[in-house]
Amino acid sequence: MRQVPTPAASVSRRHWIALAVAALAGCGGSSNTAGDGTAASDAASGGSGSPASPAQTGSDGSTQTAGTPGTGGTGISVLGPISGFGSVIINGVHYDDSGARITIDGSGASSSALRLGMVAGISGTRAADGLTGVAQAIDVWSIAQGTVTSAGGDRFTVMGMSISLKASTFADVSPSVGQTVVVWGLQADADGRQWVATRVDAASGHRATVTGRVEGSGENRSVNGIRLTGDKASGLGGGLYRLTGEWDAEKQQLEVSAVRRIDVRGDTGSGKVVEIEGVVTSAFSGAYFMLGSVQVDASAVAGAAAGLQVGQEIEVYGSWHGSVLVATRIEHEDHD
Repeated sequence: MRQVPTPAASVSRRHWIALAVAALAGCGGSSNTAGDGTAASDAASGGSGSPASPAQTGSDGSTQTAGTPGTGGTGISVLGPISGFGSVIINGVHYDDSGARITIDGSGASSSALRLGMVAGISGTRAADGLTGVAQAIDVWSIAQGTVTSAGGDRFTVMGMSISLKASTFADVSPSVGQTVVVWGLQADADGRQWVATRVDAASGHRATVTGRVEGSGENRSVNGIRLTGDKASGLGGGLYRLTGEWDAEKQQLEVSAVRRIDVRGDTGSGKVVEIEGVVTSAFSGAYFMLGSVQVDASAVAGAAAGLQVGQEIEVYGSWHGSVLVATRIEHEDHD
């Protein structure tokens, strides 16, 4: 069984290669709404950054004023694996969750249900010290639940998704063929077939979850080779989805009961800064590269982006311009 690291060890593994071009410490996209009406957030993740100065300049030239601890702060949207508690800690930043609305897989929950390694989307504010913040909403979504169909080394397959384990993965089980597991993680390719696990737990029951790109049409709709059935599956296509439903192992099909479209943009309101941790899925070309299925405009950090490699875990700070994340800083997240 993989040893679960302590929160302190998880935080200390953080190793930055600073590629700053602005004083602003950005933050990551999270929740939106899904086809079943539940809150939605994407599988990418967030980090802290350098301490923000009291006055910051946004990418649109506007001035953003950061508050002091307990008095508001810069609006922020973060998505990342939980690395500690005593408040919710994501990449070294402590977010006060005492007044936060918390959901896990779309259902209301308390902070006691949160676990290390769960990928959490936080919407709230960050204080001027850059080390503390206040969470207004915390949304957690698993990426997969089902029976392991293959396992070997540091990789296993569940619901057609190839999932890798790292030294930094929190796990209370060692995935083996025939075992039912639930997984949280980061998207590692554009189609949602490859993932990096941040947490793996044992699970039970016939309910299953799959994340990936919907292909085909009509009765031939599928995700990762899994046939989709039911009214909820009708009309799906042209994007990445998280789908939950009743699993029929004999027919290798999922009767879909809940749908969530993957969209990391979250709250893009005025003054919101963005911070996303993810896996590079295409090499830097021109001014752009892909982080999971998100297009990143790295023209302002071109020298830094030029050295990126596919499969590398990084954090991107910036702001949304439509569906494109315009980066103001890129940092390398090194998990030992």
